[in-house]
Amino acid sequence: MTTSTSSEVSARDVTTVSLSLDSSELAEKYDTLSNLQLANGKYLVTELGIRRGQRVLDIGAGTGRLAAYVAKLVDDPALVSAIDPLPLRIALARRKLGPQAKLVVGRAEDLSAFGDSSFDYAYFNAVYHWIPDQPTALREATRVLKRGGRLGITTGDKEHENAIQSITERILQRLQYSGVLPREWLPYRVSESILRQQFEAAGLVPQLIKVRHFVDYFASAEEVLEFNASSSFGNFLSELPRDIAARVRTAIVNELETLWTTPGIPIERHTIFAMAEKP
Repeated sequence: MTTSTSSEVSARDVTTVSLSLDSSELAEKYDTLSNLQLANGKYLVTELGIRRGQRVLDIGAGTGRLAAYVAKLVDDPALVSAIDPLPLRIALARRKLGPQAKLVVGRAEDLSAFGDSSFDYAYFNAVYHWIPDQPTALREATRVLKRGGRLGITTGDKEHENAIQSITERILQRLQYSGVLPREWLPYRVSESILRQQFEAAGLVPQLIKVRHFVDYFASAEEVLEFNASSSFGNFLSELPRDIAARVRTAIVNELETLWTTPGIPIERHTIFAMAEKP
């Protein structure tokens, strides 16, 4: 597979991802279906070494499940700050973290709400592949970290095709709708080598970059689609006309149901876990 450079990743067309499709239903659904992301995040913050009394920034916090977990680790919600571009998800995060935590509606590329050298740790959990200008986001994260502060990332690996994307593209070709969706509907995924380059360009010292393979089991085909719709804040299949989307959705359900095993419907994923330090 051809590997893009970091500049190619940041230069892609941002119109492939919309921030205007989220809804209260999608936000609530994600809050109940994001166990995979939460598990990855818990592993990441353990590897980072976050502990009591340290200041932490959650970049792309979603509904705040991981931020709430981190608040318990540091033993004070006031030590946790979070930012996300989706207001409905920040509202759910506020319910979990209360008034002490600083929660901001905003983008990873602009952390001006936070001062220089404010945090001991920062992380992007299950959000980096949605950020169009990753170099700027990393520079901002580096700016708000203290010297010796650590940054963590979990994100989809570009070297392994997303399982649902693969199924969707196969169905689009079979139904003669090939080319309707962009080649990568998770448009800003990176590889290990790209992420290392980005860390170094931001002035960070890479400490760990590795890919872990998982097989997740879903209770039903509908749950798989609900997960993809809510985790993509409405972007999954959003570029298709409604009638075509309905046919594709039905075809995806039918194909997923053929994969059923006793534990559930297996979906493979490859996730990058990465850490770097500000010298």
